[in-house]
Amino acid sequence: MNLIEFNEFAKDRILQAVITVEGKKFPLSPIKYPPLCYLYLDDLSIKIKENSSFLLITKKKLVGEIKYKDIQSVKVSAVHKLSNFVSFAVGKVLFPEFVFILKDGNVFHFDCESINVIPGVIRQLTKKKVKIYDPLEIVDKFNKGFTDEEFLQDLGIYIEEVIKKKGIDLLRKSSKPNMQK
Repeated sequence: MNLIEFNEFAKDRILQAVITVEGKKFPLSPIKYPPLCYLYLDDLSIKIKENSSFLLITKKKLVGEIKYKDIQSVKVSAVHKLSNFVSFAVGKVLFPEFVFILKDGNVFHFDCESINVIPGVIRQLTKKKVKIYDPLEIVDKFNKGFTDEEFLQDLGIYIEEVIKKKGIDLLRKSSKPNMQK
């Protein structure tokens, strides 16, 4: 798949991703959803690699690169997905989501299975002076000087308080991206 094919594939889709930032991979191994792609945030750009598996051999082919200067803004948010922890009970799990809106009009919408990726992504986007849209006030909480562990410890409770206060429903009811503010 080349970049043009990937852009067409990614259009109107939410892509499950494994994200590497600050040398750490999130999640270490996907738990429930197989990744469609891998994102590598480094100091030069964001590299997008396609996940293609043949039998037990996984290959990650570079399909695109987003330069930080080409990003108009990034929405940092979270969604609830339904998950069955045990066979008789269904619960909601909180996943981070990142929506990259590029200056050329392309939009890439990524989910990750690990909420622990948020601090690294916020640091990298802030360092590169990328405008962040933050409807859940996650960045505001992060900027209060917590360590990553302190920030993540009660993030779920904090988000629940914000969505209750703002009347936001985080439960994803569709696989189509929601670009609403």
